[in-house]
Amino acid sequence: MPRNRVRKTSIGLHTEEQMRNALSLVSDGQKIRAVARTTGIPYTTLNRYHKKIQNNPDPEKIIRLTPNYAVHKIFTDAQEKSIVDYVLKCSQMFYGLTIMDVRSLIYEVAMLNNIKIPEKWHETKLAGIEYLYNLRKRDNRLSLRTPEGCSLSRATSFNRHNVGIFFDNLETVMSRQAVFGNGTRVFNLDETNTMTVQKSAKVLAARGQRQVSKVTSAERGTLTTTCYIISALGNALPPVIIFPRVHFKQHMIRLEP
Repeated sequence: MPRNRVRKTSIGLHTEEQMRNALSLVSDGQKIRAVARTTGIPYTTLNRYHKKIQNNPDPEKIIRLTPNYAVHKIFTDAQEKSIVDYVLKCSQMFYGLTIMDVRSLIYEVAMLNNIKIPEKWHETKLAGIEYLYNLRKRDNRLSLRTPEGCSLSRATSFNRHNVGIFFDNLETVMSRQAVFGNGTRVFNLDETNTMTVQKSAKVLAARGQRQVSKVTSAERGTLTTTCYIISALGNALPPVIIFPRVHFKQHMIRLEP
């Protein structure tokens, strides 16, 4: 089955109100083909629902006037929501699940709840990749991301208790001098990595060419640290670049005239 299937028919796209209005026109004496042509509902669909109404022995029984596509669903909406919530919770705890982990999780949930699943799932002990793809389309909270490395000590130290102690100390320090409260002497520093050789963008070249190159300052660059400092009032300091050197050289500083 193609991943992005393009619908070629209008079968099953009608609403319950449209079908009820069409059936009322048929019950008034109009021809089924004429009503189907007027309302846009396929003749076979309208004829099938008309026979269902006629063969209903109990007039008070409610008959579904729209297709029941949910009969082939593997999980209910509540079960799918619980799976997505668990995946998001793992990501927030810095233990994000990979695609294979999520597929294995979905299979285990189906087995624990005795849910009927495709035979392919039993063979691979995994949920289908197409099911996971459609699950991401149904719940837009899921996104495939590349995680950043984070040490265990840093992940466990960032908690409510430690953050509360930090802000208590910050409040104590700022209360000593009133001048600290206006934000002119409170600075925030953030660092990022910078390569001395920029990554080349994609270029157009001849098809089949084995080597495509582009001139740069060097083939392999050096990873440096760039620090940006800004105050709470909005004043920014010039960027600070830290080079990975052991011995300082005087020519590394260029004095402005």
